[in-house]
Amino acid sequence: MSDRRNGRVSPVALLFDGQRSAALPGKPSTGCRCPSAASTGSTIEESPAMSERPSFAEFIKQGIVVFDGAMGTEIYRHHVFTNRCFDELSLSDPKLIRGIHADYCAAGADVLTTNTFGANRPALEKFGLAERQRDIIVAGARLAREVADAADRPVYVAGSIGPFNPGRDEDNGVAALLEQVDALIEGGVDFILFETQPGREAVLRCALAMKSRPEVPFVVSVAIYEDGETASGESVEHVFAPLPEGYPVPLAWGLNCGSGPHGLLAPVEKLVRIVDRPLIVEPNAGVPKEVENRRIYLCSPEYLAEYAKRFINLGVAGVGGCCGTTPDHIRAVADAVKPLTRARVKPVVLEPTEPVERKEPVPFAQRSRFAWRLAHGQWVSSVELVPPRGYDLGAIIDKSRLLYRHGIDAVNIPDGPRASSRISPLITADRIQREAMIEVILHFCCRDRNLIGMQADLLACAACGIRNILFVTGDPPKLGNYPHATGVFDT
Repeated sequence: MSDRRNGRVSPVALLFDGQRSAALPGKPSTGCRCPSAASTGSTIEESPAMSERPSFAEFIKQGIVVFDGAMGTEIYRHHVFTNRCFDELSLSDPKLIRGIHADYCAAGADVLTTNTFGANRPALEKFGLAERQRDIIVAGARLAREVADAADRPVYVAGSIGPFNPGRDEDNGVAALLEQVDALIEGGVDFILFETQPGREAVLRCALAMKSRPEVPFVVSVAIYEDGETASGESVEHVFAPLPEGYPVPLAWGLNCGSGPHGLLAPVEKLVRIVDRPLIVEPNAGVPKEVENRRIYLCSPEYLAEYAKRFINLGVAGVGGCCGTTPDHIRAVADAVKPLTRARVKPVVLEPTEPVERKEPVPFAQRSRFAWRLAHGQWVSSVELVPPRGYDLGAIIDKSRLLYRHGIDAVNIPDGPRASSRISPLITADRIQREAMIEVILHFCCRDRNLIGMQADLLACAACGIRNILFVTGDPPKLGNYPHATGVFDT
């Protein structure tokens, strides 16, 4: 498990931005990372780079946002012992913390979380660092800010504040939160991220603290487990019930840590129907599963990426990782979900136009010779010929002529099989039909085309007389020679 408050993290912690930790009583913790930033003022100072970007509240409404992964996990991987205060490393080893932020930024994260998850006074007192709280938080925020501002795209900084027990004095609890909030703002964060919060009481405390900082945007994220409850047994419906009148509402809600990606799936399905703000999901790397008497950690980067796509399909606006996740996890998530941003349908205002007479569909049997044989229950045969890697089509046309002479009904033309780069299958199909006099079945791959490109190519098929089309999703780009190529997948 990881504990940002105590500066400890286990070697199996892997997910989000890395310092989430804080094991919660009554439930197993698998390491949860939460970084943070520093600030002490009441207004956010904008650099020139910041002023050119939309606010985070606007940005998260424009598409899918990728958060970073665990901070504590990455610190541990750099051979820092767990008996050190990880938050203080922003002062004593800024190069290490800056490098971790840079790794997540290079992996595709849109949000970097500050290395301040456990920078509250009670936690720092254990290391004799309570009097340096402000310096630690400001330094953590500024390191993340430096990396974000150096990026060639909009990258935001979340000021991380983890959970802590204020005791019976609720006023002191709110004051302690404001100490961290003000230091994070001074350090230049874009918004405050209260993460791994243990329940409803903590949620209310966070909102109450932000009531005195109305100009500062904030997000509240709660640790929910596989049974859809917090560590103390509170339900999702109870924790995320509407806040009391007069309490500020977060710009987004979140779920993080828990018991892995699978464990958050059911809570997410419930929560998207409850909250009216964007939802952010950052699972940890999960607990090991027992398979044939072996305990296996299943949360590979690909595993997390698959669940990230499920979360997005449910309506989640942001995804990332918590304890146990690494830049490799975040890179896989970014590669998987960022293409989906383009597929999101935006509301469009249409001007009224003159009604257009719709054409009746061509009867199936009349669409092609191949269709006629199918419509009349006759046996059909086809042979697949893969387009060449070069531009010379002579050999494939000769093979098609031979197939036609031997009574083959059609030639299948695959579209970039195994995500390989070959000559256009549409051009290949057109040449075969015109020169070999045999019908083709053109595979139409959705991987590489957006909706505009699809319409253009379908019109080209109509112009070329290509009547048999097989729509396929397409092999993922990672299987081919260009594994980092972006898949489109508009449909």
